[in-house]
Amino acid sequence: MKAGFLGMEAAAEGPISKKHKSSYLINYRYSTLSMIDKLGVELSGVLDYSDLSYNVVFPLKNNGQLSFFGVNGWSSQLIEEDTADVEFEALSHHYSAKFISNVYTNGIKYQRSLGKGFFSAVLVNGTTLSGYKEETNTLFSDRKYFNKFDTQNEVSKWSLAFAYTQKLSPSWVIKVGAYADRLSYNFRYDEFQDAQTFTNLINNDDHTSMLRSYVQASYSISQKWSAQLGAHYTRFMLNDQQVAEPRLSLKYQPTTTASVSVSYGKHSQIQPLMVYFLKAGDGSDQWLNHDLKMSRSDHWVLTFEKQLNENTRLVAEAYYQNLHQIPTGISENSRYAIVNQQFFFPDFALVNHGKGENKGVELTLERFLNKGLYFIISGSISESKFKTPAMSWTNTRFNTQNSLLLTLGKEWKVGKDKRNVFGINIKNVWVGGQWDTPVDLEASRVAVKEVRLENEAFTIKLRDFYKLDIGFKYKINKANRTATWSLDFMNATNHENIGGVYYDVFHNEVRNWTMMPLVPVLSYKIDF
Repeated sequence: MKAGFLGMEAAAEGPISKKHKSSYLINYRYSTLSMIDKLGVELSGVLDYSDLSYNVVFPLKNNGQLSFFGVNGWSSQLIEEDTADVEFEALSHHYSAKFISNVYTNGIKYQRSLGKGFFSAVLVNGTTLSGYKEETNTLFSDRKYFNKFDTQNEVSKWSLAFAYTQKLSPSWVIKVGAYADRLSYNFRYDEFQDAQTFTNLINNDDHTSMLRSYVQASYSISQKWSAQLGAHYTRFMLNDQQVAEPRLSLKYQPTTTASVSVSYGKHSQIQPLMVYFLKAGDGSDQWLNHDLKMSRSDHWVLTFEKQLNENTRLVAEAYYQNLHQIPTGISENSRYAIVNQQFFFPDFALVNHGKGENKGVELTLERFLNKGLYFIISGSISESKFKTPAMSWTNTRFNTQNSLLLTLGKEWKVGKDKRNVFGINIKNVWVGGQWDTPVDLEASRVAVKEVRLENEAFTIKLRDFYKLDIGFKYKINKANRTATWSLDFMNATNHENIGGVYYDVFHNEVRNWTMMPLVPVLSYKIDF
């Protein structure tokens, strides 16, 4: 059990029946930033979240096993503001925004060993529910401004999956599998004329299905060479798209401590369901993007791995991704590409005319926990570009270009008989800033809403992201329990990280929206 300023956590595991060797594991967490907010830390809204995960296992006869599992999470964030702004002649101003994001995944799995083979079957349901509600009510000396809307999107998937693995010989292992997915969604958008009267602008719900299958084989060519071959097939039933994708990986291991591998694969991805089922705004049932194709990509990866000693390894990787059939807008939306989507989805017709390119190198040095010390140092240099028929190659929103991550932990045995442990953990993250599109200030003032300079899409480089987390813990080990005190400082330097720019309609200016400030967290955990 764990309790602290962020909430509480409880977990339990053990046997259900010793005779039948069945067992369970369950974990529940509830966290809230309301206590941190009351301590005077200025947060961008109070975030509450909780999650429940479980796994229950029942061994069966003939080397079989049946298990029930689930991971479920609930979260919400509320932002409220009630002020009077004399400078801008606002007599009163109320603003509230609430985000919700819930995830549910629950399933049942059967598996069984069959000689040199292994069979598994899984039935699982996954649902994501996201919503956003915003209300603004401002009273000026000569006018009143009111704006309110409420949107909610639910996506659900039922999946039935089968897999069978067979060792054909000491050199050959083959695996085949198939998925049958039923996909459904519901999207609602309400716009309010006043506090009580609203119009339902969108209320769409529909479903479709997708079939997938694959075969992959691992082959040991020699003591130093091995290969993996595979093929994936996808059929999207909504518009009867069918794609076949080859996969290949070749690995050379000259010594027991070093290896080089090269991999290639074709990959495809369907678009969010609400994009396919978007209807024309003329009251008809015409789907605007019903025939939209999957996004396609070619992936190349070159990896070098070296075990420096039994506790330390070095991994270097270079990759290149060629993206095509990327959905883009047309006419006045011709500079839009779905690869830059951040929050909401487009409400206009799309075509598969976009291209993209991701490339980079990553280097990671990792020391596994030994003698109380561990660390991970990882750095990357990357480039992410896209183009549409209306514009040449330019930055994607997420073209951060470089990153550096340092995670370090050290533990010391202290106290009587050295039974207790004192530890320090440090996580230092530096990532290049994302890109944003400039706000057209004059056009926004005339329209009384945000207008972007789309002909200068993603030309603003935001400030680099930096975050230092420092944690201290003291673990007290007793004969029948372990107690742990922890004190964590998230964003210990209180660095102001910028998430993007926006037009403030009340102050008629462009502002930055920022992320979480310094947050101290004290907690206590006890294990029996």
